[in-house]
Amino acid sequence: MNVTLVAIVIGFAAILQGGLNGRLMGHMGLTQVVVLNNIVALALSLILWSVARWSPNMLPAIFHLKADPRWPGLWAVAPAAFGLLIVAGLPYAFTLAGALTVFITLIAVQLVAGQLWDSLAEGMPLSGWKLLGGAIALFGVWVAGRG
Repeated sequence: MNVTLVAIVIGFAAILQGGLNGRLMGHMGLTQVVVLNNIVALALSLILWSVARWSPNMLPAIFHLKADPRWPGLWAVAPAAFGLLIVAGLPYAFTLAGALTVFITLIAVQLVAGQLWDSLAEGMPLSGWKLLGGAIALFGVWVAGRG
């Protein structure tokens, strides 16, 4: 699948999730919205697991189940905690600054954090172009904050 298409879908999904969760907050409060999100995510995850378990050829190889019985360690729960932070944090941040400012800031931070991850965790070298992209994004945060 085309990486640009995947990024576009994820980008729209992030805006819609944060915005719709923000709307739901007025009806149920943020805590209940977070619980609802995670119940739905669990149900959809179980469907995905079922497809990976019984019809793996329907999915790309990255979704196939692995047979490694070793527990990787306590760090394995960190991604779920970060997910909770995203689910709860986006709608809250939207109420403070609006979706555009939040996402420009988020993207700038992700560019910097992504460069650090690639360099420190993946051993990929930093390039001038990547650093320039991060600087332009940070400039965009500054410009958006002025409006």
